[in-house]
Amino acid sequence: MTTKLPRWWPFAALAVIVALAASRLWLLPLHYSSDHNEGWNAFQALRAMGQGPLYPPSDALTGNNYPPLSFLIVGALGRLLGDEIIAGRLIALAAVMGVAALIVVTLRRLGSGREAAWGGALVFLLLNATLLRKYLAVDDPQWLGHLLMTVALPLLLPAHPGEEPARGRVILAALLMLAGGLVKQNLVAWPIAATAWLALHHRRALILWLATAVIGGGAALLACWWAYGPDLFRDMMGAARDYSLGRMAYRSLPAVAAMLPLMWWAWPLVKLRHDDRRIDLILIAIGVAVPLGIIQRSGAGVDINAHFEAFIALSMGAALALSPNVQRGRAATATMAACLAILVIVGVIAEAREMSQLPRRRAASDAMIGHIAATPGPVACEIQALCYWAGKSFELDYFLYGQRVQQAGASPALDRIIRQRRWAGAMIAPNGADNAAERARGRVVSRITQEMRPLFVDSDGRRLMVPR
Repeated sequence: MTTKLPRWWPFAALAVIVALAASRLWLLPLHYSSDHNEGWNAFQALRAMGQGPLYPPSDALTGNNYPPLSFLIVGALGRLLGDEIIAGRLIALAAVMGVAALIVVTLRRLGSGREAAWGGALVFLLLNATLLRKYLAVDDPQWLGHLLMTVALPLLLPAHPGEEPARGRVILAALLMLAGGLVKQNLVAWPIAATAWLALHHRRALILWLATAVIGGGAALLACWWAYGPDLFRDMMGAARDYSLGRMAYRSLPAVAAMLPLMWWAWPLVKLRHDDRRIDLILIAIGVAVPLGIIQRSGAGVDINAHFEAFIALSMGAALALSPNVQRGRAATATMAACLAILVIVGVIAEAREMSQLPRRRAASDAMIGHIAATPGPVACEIQALCYWAGKSFELDYFLYGQRVQQAGASPALDRIIRQRRWAGAMIAPNGADNAAERARGRVVSRITQEMRPLFVDSDGRRLMVPR
């Protein structure tokens, strides 16, 4: 059973999504950060432009466990705009919109109608404005990496069932997947899915795909070694992190709850694939990305972005299942509509909460930035954006260094800095929700509080500490 929708429905749906994301978009030009990683990424972008080592030695108090490409891109735009955080936000927002557009392009290439393709993109954007809103318009490399990989999908897929992928498009798609990996190294679901799909249906193209990956990947590794030396590989591969099955279970639960209706709606693709083997690429991606994201959530500090690949694939799969060949009753349609309505309600609640808290939190942030800027000398900020806007440098990575301290059981570099009074202050955030990450961070914080006293505490509970 199908229902004819008015022509204006995509624009109405998009207006609702924009309204749900208003507070996130409002933050774009502001010197206020709702995410601890924004300042960290901004300092890495500055270092990529020559202001310090992008990959410091293993005994340093700072670190970098990401590849360099996003920092080079954000750093270049940051030079033009004068603010790396705002540059990163603009790139992240453009990347989300780009992924949405590519969902439409990919679905149309797979034969979906215009309304179904729009539906896939709008479901994806609705997820970003609700469940995934923490990363919407935030200075973080995640969406840039997804954009590069998603560009590869319509290139790799043949225009018609039964056709072979064009050689040039296979090469370009492989290089784009590699570029996505040079933004963030754990984006592997789509490369795995593409490799498996080619192995199943296009063996000749698979050889070209693998050859391009080996040659391109080898060239990228040599270029990284030449530019950054062994510290890049040591920082990325040797970053300490705590893992927990319990964390994996409870952290991934909200994402899995949102995935289940989409997987149920996409289930008819299992039958449709017999007529169009191109659909297997989407099905394999879902089969790889869903469990992979759940497993990644076992790591301390791993957030809901671990599930982004799954949500991209599920948005495409759900839209593909709107095929005229799939018959659904009123009950199935009403069930999916109810699930989407729940997402809207979640977004309304989150939007209202963030809007109501924004004036107070922005005032608290401005006050802390002012106190940090007025402190003569280096300040080690846990929320790096505050030090960035206060004109300070990147002194301490509380998370990465805390993980190393937890594993090593000692903090000689930090002890030496504090003993020599090389910092004029330290900014400490309130306790976090991740117990394992909190234990690691707590070792660093306790060492600082032993030697420093609070000078200023803002309304969010953040403390600016100075030597006793």
